[in-house]
Amino acid sequence: MPRTRALAAALRKEIEASGMGVRRIADILGLSHTTISQWQNGTRVPSSENVAALLAVLRVTGDRREDIMDLARASTDPNWLAPRSAVRLRPIHELERAATEVIAWAPLLISGLLQTEEYARAIVDCDRTAKPDEITTRVQLRTARLAALTRDRNPPANVVILLGESAFGQVFGGHDVMITQLYRIIEEIKGSTTTTRIVPFGTGWHPGLNGPFLMYNFDQMPSIVFRESYRRSTFLYDKDDVADYQDAAVEVRSLALSQHESAAFVANIVRRFETA
Repeated sequence: MPRTRALAAALRKEIEASGMGVRRIADILGLSHTTISQWQNGTRVPSSENVAALLAVLRVTGDRREDIMDLARASTDPNWLAPRSAVRLRPIHELERAATEVIAWAPLLISGLLQTEEYARAIVDCDRTAKPDEITTRVQLRTARLAALTRDRNPPANVVILLGESAFGQVFGGHDVMITQLYRIIEEIKGSTTTTRIVPFGTGWHPGLNGPFLMYNFDQMPSIVFRESYRRSTFLYDKDDVADYQDAAVEVRSLALSQHESAAFVANIVRRFETA
């Protein structure tokens, strides 16, 4: 289940960060060390009460505690409909720590995996639901994602980013911010850390027109699809739903320009910005 995996990854991260051994934690909680190990590898789901006790032992407080407690509640729901304020990108990071492949379709905005700090900040600043003390954290979480998937991992995850032409018609932060963002995309298209392609207008109807999505594939676990909307975000685990999105990803990718064509496409937009 989506929350189960994200919860296990979050608990594992906090246990590792605490420097406490699993046996020591188990002794404090009056449990077996096997139980703690099962919690952090996802083979056993702790109750919300157990999670609260564990976080107290690990001295996890504040927003991080609330994020993990949100994961612990209804953790076995097959599809997870989460308030946007609760997601805060952290559960996405937990999935991306474990995923071997990520496929991102972004038809309307530059994918968060490619956003520069200035572009990301311009978007977050426009979000009336963002609290002032959350803005910097949300920007940092956005801009750290690609490095966490590729440059900071060995072996790196396979990352496929598909951008719709409409994403380049939205200007955030002004011309200078957009030019920097566009050069960032060209760098990624020409680089070796991702497969980044542009899906142009004129391809006719395709399932990607129904909205953006992220697909997370794993070596030994079923895939998960993440869909973000204005106020709610959905994690899909149901195998039929996921299969439909896998087919959609294949179809959208088949419509994308080649690497050379994608780089030329973005370079042409850069020239228009620079001469405007």
